[in-house]
Amino acid sequence: MRSRIGILWLILIGGCEGGTGEPNGIIIPLDNTGAQAVADKPFAFRAGVPAFGTTAETSVLFTPPDRAVVTSAAGAATATLRLAPECIFTVTGCTGACPGDLQAGSEVTIESCWLHLSEFSNRADLWLATARSDETFVGDIEIECHPNFLHCTATIDGIVVHPPRR
Repeated sequence: MRSRIGILWLILIGGCEGGTGEPNGIIIPLDNTGAQAVADKPFAFRAGVPAFGTTAETSVLFTPPDRAVVTSAAGAATATLRLAPECIFTVTGCTGACPGDLQAGSEVTIESCWLHLSEFSNRADLWLATARSDETFVGDIEIECHPNFLHCTATIDGIVVHPPRR
């Protein structure tokens, strides 16, 4: 139970990982700025994404300014995307068969969407509810944590992705 509380605390404050005084990663909520910073970088989910109804490899690709493409072996679905605090995918069409439960006109709301950024590898993985993608190279990641690691700032290729811009 104690470790779950610690993980929840890390997620809630967007805390930094690492025990040497230097951060090496951060977990941040996915918002529009974050999606644009990782645009055109596919995130692969080997076991599918339950929220989409897929059980085989599925990939998610964000395209600016507010679009996403969800692809599986069956085909691809394009969607408009609304972010923060949750991820809402509204399917606008499919190429081939629509993946999983996605159908043109359907809307899928995922209540927890997170990016885990690793400064040392310049990679990120995407969490959509309980599904976690493989790591993907996203560009130059820089993380700066303030004293006691209670507040961190993260950038991807110079775009500030945490704290979110308002």
